[in-house]
Amino acid sequence: SGLLVAHTFVGQVAYALVPILTRLRLAGQGAEAKTWLRRFLGWGTLVCALAAGGMWFLASPITRLLFGPGFEEAAFSVRAVAPAALLLPLLHAGVVLATVEKQPGRKVRAALAGLAVFLVAAVVLRGREAAGISAAFSLGLAAVALVIGARAVKLKGIGWE
Repeated sequence: SGLLVAHTFVGQVAYALVPILTRLRLAGQGAEAKTWLRRFLGWGTLVCALAAGGMWFLASPITRLLFGPGFEEAAFSVRAVAPAALLLPLLHAGVVLATVEKQPGRKVRAALAGLAVFLVAAVVLRGREAAGISAAFSLGLAAVALVIGARAVKLKGIGWE
């Protein structure tokens, strides 16, 4: 799906920042680290917005093309996960900061929060079939992004200066 492609692409770009941010942290250059992080969040958001828009608008024709006219209902599932792509830069920025700052507990807390939200949403939305489970997945991903990304969005949070 488009979400997986966006997740993989933005994730690989984010992980490329780990050595750069680590070097900047060791040198006490927090302002420069903030610049790199802001750039990543900006460009990553643009890429993911394009991916989400593409997923949303092309869901029906692509589903019809790939699976045939009998599977058009699957487009609802694609649309249900499309908004989650918008949160991927925040998620990956948070993961990268947790890695550079040697805070694996943040990753664990974010993963547990996402799992809890997914499970609750899956139960609540179980009557919505595939679109419901897709929406539950999106909500779980949103929880992960918000928990891990809270520090990344508070760019003042880099206290290495």
